[in-house]
Amino acid sequence: MKKYILNYVKDKEHEFLGLMIENVTHHKVTAANEGMTVAHDLIEHNGLDSIGGVFNEIEALGALWYVRGYFNDINRINSGPYSPYEVVTSELFMCFEHYLYNGDSDDKPNIARTRCCEYDEDFELITSMLKKQINKNDFDREQRIAGQYFLTTVLPHLRKGYRQCKRRFRHLSQCRVNTLFWNIAKAMDEVLPLLEYEGQQVILRYCLTTTEANAEIIEPNWW
Repeated sequence: MKKYILNYVKDKEHEFLGLMIENVTHHKVTAANEGMTVAHDLIEHNGLDSIGGVFNEIEALGALWYVRGYFNDINRINSGPYSPYEVVTSELFMCFEHYLYNGDSDDKPNIARTRCCEYDEDFELITSMLKKQINKNDFDREQRIAGQYFLTTVLPHLRKGYRQCKRRFRHLSQCRVNTLFWNIAKAMDEVLPLLEYEGQQVILRYCLTTTEANAEIIEPNWW
């Protein structure tokens, strides 16, 4: 049984109340105001120390393809008219913008190259779509050069994130990992509307064997 404590706090950048997983230290992590975000951080990121950086996020998008993209199941609440390829491309473009305008000096690619994987055809299509999206924007010459470099990092990081996720959940079928993800999201969505003030905490528990998840609110011990 896995257990995590989440704190109901004000997001420093966006000024809304949301849940932050305890012991996540990266200063640019956004508080979660939907269960899907919590599930993404816990299942698709490769551990708490891999949450927050641009290239960590690209790796998590590779894991997302293993957990949800393969099932055309990226968002069960508001999928809209967009394909999984378009959704991941959009997320990667936001990663590029963050890299371009808000990147940290220590936020560097984690790898130079990787072996091919079974989703390379999907990942190459997504990278091609990202290239088109970057090229059609009005970036200056220096930003376009940065874009070309960024594009070379996408495929290896997607591959790495996919492999990390597959290895982490090697004792579960791909379908059961998807079920676990959505059970965590559902458990968190059930408690989020019940939170009332900053300082409250949520305990999330989930079982890798059964894929069951539950969450409960605990009050802060201020006195």
